[in-house]
Amino acid sequence: DDNALSGSFPVGLGNFTKLTQLFINNNLLTGTLPSGAFEHLGQLTYLKINDNLVTGTLPTELGLLNGTLMGDLLMAHNDLTGFVPSELGLVASLKTLVLHGNSLITGSLPVSYTHLRAHETKANLVCRLLLE
Repeated sequence: DDNALSGSFPVGLGNFTKLTQLFINNNLLTGTLPSGAFEHLGQLTYLKINDNLVTGTLPTELGLLNGTLMGDLLMAHNDLTGFVPSELGLVASLKTLVLHGNSLITGSLPVSYTHLRAHETKANLVCRLLLE
């Protein structure tokens, strides 16, 4: 939290295979979420990258966290665009997904999100989804 980090989102993040929690919120990280950044993070339970300057779409590879213990994914207040990938709904352990403050277009949530329920929504934004 609040580490005064700036520059591109760390490309080598996926090399930290034993990482269980990552708090890099309230910084000035820019650019897109790099391909492969989450691919080998099988131990990750909590990821918080709120309040940065991250752009682009949510990577479909976040669905690779299925079978992990990922419970909380917080990416609010960035500049993420596009759709919430259906692959992310496959992460059965996901309890909290926080994406408000982005330009995500939801339409309706993919069928794969049936284990989540909308807790708070605003027009064209996914604000918070919680496990029922």
